[in-house]
Amino acid sequence: MSSNKKAKISIFIALVVISVLSRLVPHPWSFTCVGSVILFSMFFFKNTKISILATVSIFLISDFILYEINETPKAGILIYLCWLFYIPSSKLINKKYDFKSIGFAGFTGATLFFIMSNFLVWSGSMMYPHTFSGLITCYIAAIPFYTNHVLGNFVWSFVIFGIYKISLDPQTKYKISFKR
Repeated sequence: MSSNKKAKISIFIALVVISVLSRLVPHPWSFTCVGSVILFSMFFFKNTKISILATVSIFLISDFILYEINETPKAGILIYLCWLFYIPSSKLINKKYDFKSIGFAGFTGATLFFIMSNFLVWSGSMMYPHTFSGLITCYIAAIPFYTNHVLGNFVWSFVIFGIYKISLDPQTKYKISFKR
């Protein structure tokens, strides 16, 4: 196996591990790195199947642990599918992968997730009346989660893409080197 392939496998595993850990450690609601990891995996691997595999792996592993340890109910397959809206959102990241395009992709992914997941909560449960007013109430109740989701995307994207950019830029005095 080539060293490039080994490096990509290592990066894939690292992304899944940090995403799982970000869901397991105590954190503000919806402030995880999952969206940022999906964006980065599409940017780095340039492969939709790998990004889907990363997303599925993150939720299978973390939900298994959360359910087995805390008996936290699973969100459901339709909510998990909403995470896949980050894949088309990742196309907003330009070739320079500047923070403006990354931030916009993260904001777009979080917004699409917010719109679809809360519509599913409203339509698939009895928490809110199945009226226009009930739908609006559902969206309003979810605004704090949405805010944390967007902020989490900004923070985690800054960290993940920042580490990547620093590790590649030979002009950066903070160059990361794995050589001894």
